[in-house]
This record gives sequence, C-alpha cells and structure tokens, in this order.
Amino acid sequence: MVASISSNCNGKLAGCVLLELPLKEGQEQKALELLMQHPHGVKYTMAQPGCGSYSIGLDGNVLVLNGYWETKEQWIAYAGSRQVKEGKLGEKNAQWDETFGPFIDGELRAAPMDIIKTYHGSAKDITKFSGMPRVEFPIMEDKLDEAVQVLMNHPHGIDFLMTMPGVKEVCLAKDTEKNSIIIMGKIESVGAYNTSAGSDLHFSYHWKDYLSKRQSDSGELGKLNASWKEAFFPLVAGKPKTSCLEVSKYVGQHTSGTVVTDDDASIYFETHGTGDKSIVFCNGWGTLIRHWKPQAIIIGHATGVTQTLAFVKDFPFMCDKVVLIDAGINPPFQPDSPAVLQMGGALSVADADEATKNVYNMYKSFFTPDTEVTDDSLRKVIDSICHDASKLDKKMLLEDLTGRWGPGTQNLCEEITKPPPTLLLASNYLYSGALLAIPDEEMYSNFEIGKKMEIKRVDCNAHFVHVEKAEECNKIIGEWLASNTD
Repeated sequence: MVASISSNCNGKLAGCVLLELPLKEGQEQKALELLMQHPHGVKYTMAQPGCGSYSIGLDGNVLVLNGYWETKEQWIAYAGSRQVKEGKLGEKNAQWDETFGPFIDGELRAAPMDIIKTYHGSAKDITKFSGMPRVEFPIMEDKLDEAVQVLMNHPHGIDFLMTMPGVKEVCLAKDTEKNSIIIMGKIESVGAYNTSAGSDLHFSYHWKDYLSKRQSDSGELGKLNASWKEAFFPLVAGKPKTSCLEVSKYVGQHTSGTVVTDDDASIYFETHGTGDKSIVFCNGWGTLIRHWKPQAIIIGHATGVTQTLAFVKDFPFMCDKVVLIDAGINPPFQPDSPAVLQMGGALSVADADEATKNVYNMYKSFFTPDTEVTDDSLRKVIDSICHDASKLDKKMLLEDLTGRWGPGTQNLCEEITKPPPTLLLASNYLYSGALLAIPDEEMYSNFEIGKKMEIKRVDCNAHFVHVEKAEECNKIIGEWLASNTD
C-alpha cells in the first residue's frame, strides 16, 4: 500500500478555503514540518468530514493553504472544533496552540467560500501538479456578482486561462468579506513566481506564457486583451494579486515529506495514489521528482540506478519488477578519474554565474539539440529541466556526483542474488559511449540480474529517453509488464 494521508471526503467538492498565516522569519520550514507531522495539525484536518485536499506553499514568510471541501459549511464546522476548550478535544487544541502558536507572527486570514465553478484544463496527471496559482481581484462595492458573470462569460475571461497548457484545475470563488474574486488552482510548475513581491525566479513556462499573453497589445490577441480590459477592469477596485507558488506540501491524493537516514542524509519523497503494491521512481543526478513523465512503472534513471540496485539488493522481497533507464554497469569511480575531475571542475569554479551556466550547458548536452527538436512544448520542458539543475546548490551537486557514482553498479550487481524480472531501456546515446559505461548483454549476463534482464533499444540520441520518447517508453514497458505477469 502506498503511504498517504487520505481525506474523509465522499462527494463533489463544492467548497474551498484560502488560508494565509504569517510566520516568524526564519521559522517557516520548522512550522511547515510541524503542521504536517503533528497529530493535531494537517492530519486532524484531513480526518474531518468533507475535507478533500490541501495544497500548501510559502509566499515569503506567509504560509498559504488552498483547501478543498465538500461544502464551505463543513470547513466552518471544522474551524469551530479548533475552538473547543473542554474535554479531550479541548486538551488537544490547547496543546496544539501551545506548540504551534510561537511560530505565528500576525493575524490569520481565513476565507471559506462556495466554489462557483470548477474548470478542468489539459493537464490531467496529478503527478505533474506542483504549482498553486492564485489570482485575486478586489471588486467595486455592489459589483461582485456582475464581475463574476463577466469573468465567466467573456470569451477572454477565465476560459482563456483554461486554454493554456499545463493547467490542471481551477476553482472560481468569491470572498464576500473582502469583496474580491479568487481564482485558485493546480498547474504544472517549476519554481515559484509572485508578481506581488516582484520575484524574478525561474518558474513555470505555462504560467509565464499566460501572464505574457495577458499583456500583449498587438494583433488579434491585443484586441482580445483590450476588449477584456474594457469589460472587466472598470469593476476592479484595486491592483490584482497574482501569484504562482511552488507546492511545498500536498495532502489528499498524494503526500510528500523528508526522512533522515541513520547517516544523517535527508531523502525527500512523494507518494501518489493508493494500491496494494508500490512503484518507486529514482531520478538521476541533478534532476527532480517532477521531471518524470507519466509512465507505467519506472524505478531508476542514470545515476538513480545506483540507488535502485541498492534497494533491490537490500530489500529483494519488496521488488516485483525493475526497470532501468540508460544505465550500464560501472565499476566504482575514482575521485581523480578524468570524467569526475572534468565535471567537478565545472561545478567548482569561483564565479557563481559561470558555475550555473556550466551546469545548464552540461545538462543541455544530455538532450537532443534545440535545432533538432520540432516540438515546442518539449523544447520548453528540456529547458526547464536544465534550469532546475543549474539552480541547485553546486556543493550539493558535487557531493551528490561522487556519492551516486562512487559505489558504482558493478559491486551492487555482484551482490544481488535474487533479482526480480528486469527491463533495461537503452538509448542510442548510451550505446554511443557518451556516458562512462556501455550496456552489453554479455556484461550483464555475468551477474544474476542479467539472467532475468531484457534489454530494449530506444531510437533516441538523448540520455533522457523517458522524457523525449515517453510514449514509446510507455508502450515498451506496458508490453513488458504484460508478458511478465505473476
């Protein structure tokens, strides 16, 4: 069973709540972890009748929670239970207030609302959801309902937002207390963006494209924008607040967290969905969980295969099947090997901007050159992945480089005595010798894992074959799984 914090929701989500909680500076992460881990934090919230899910992010020192409920009234009832002073619940509330209260540095904003309408976009896969956009329009007095109708019915209103790629779901609601319209939802995202705070961090191309198109004043799009501004903005009472925060935590259909190993290494994880058996995704060096394309079953890519094989070695009873992507058998690497010295030198340059550029270019070399990529959306995905890698801490990347590659995979293969059925997806890039090892059927056959391994070549000249050839990889994996049923 995949670990998750399940909701207590049985019906359609018709209510939502926006929570904004100012926290003491420097205490944001501690407060977030306490909220997630304490039995009277989010776990208590999710156990309440009607609670569907929460997206949780940080906007500076403000903790932002977008909650979805069956009805607004159920959230109000839950909020009332937080105020109980007597009995066992009163004791738990007092303990929670005493524990969490010291992190608070201001007044909580709580806006329970009826969802006027839920819109569904093109991004259907929950695993790709990592951004929580919000737009809030302050509206002129007595014009709230009129503004809602314009937003819903104008062809360049909320319908225009829903044409943007990457949008999963958007809810439209109104905060009658502040006389504002609130749009909040779920979107594919890499990094955070907040126009209110003037942030210039790299963030979702989808959100950036949307905002840019809203500002266009040329051509047909410019005419539509002018028509929209003429119809809607006379009803607006002040500057709209627009943000797209990175989702720090999500509870509902999937959860996330960090565990610390015996040797003090922190491992971030996410769980998605439910079922009798787990599928484990191990991403490679410098890449992130959200870079996985939706696939049937994947375990390890590139240097992530080291962790994959270590898990197979240590917990064979938990592994039914294994899929490796672009991974050969490597002996333990030496710190003074040419490849490690070259990559380490690129990461260790004194100039921070140059180091960032080096990592970006290094990652670009793992993909098909832009001039050969015909799909514009794929080109943007590739650029996003390279940007993500370039923004990571260079010292951490250097340590991770030697940590992942140090043990090699040869020793692990020697120690795996009871391997499960294994599939290797290998690209042309791997066979070209661009990496430090070349998969070879005879090499694998020297180990027990090779006796249960099937190697499938994918006609792709890039290392991230599961990104660039996702559909083909899905098909190969699906057919392999069908032929390897228990």
